[in-house]
Amino acid sequence: ISFQILLQPSDVSVADVDDLIAVLESDYKRSYFLTGKFTTSIYAEDCWFLDPTIKFN
Repeated sequence: ISFQILLQPSDVSVADVDDLIAVLESDYKRSYFLTGKFTTSIYAEDCWFLDPTIKFN
């Protein structure tokens, strides 16, 4: 089984840790782990996401 996750750039600005936590909480509330839609701008371009069943960047 193969699939593709399409990432869309976002214009979110993060100034401090509290901003970062707010973005992560928002992504979680919108079920990023089911939809694959999350705020990509808070991660480095070479960031890898990994869990026991999938790996992507």
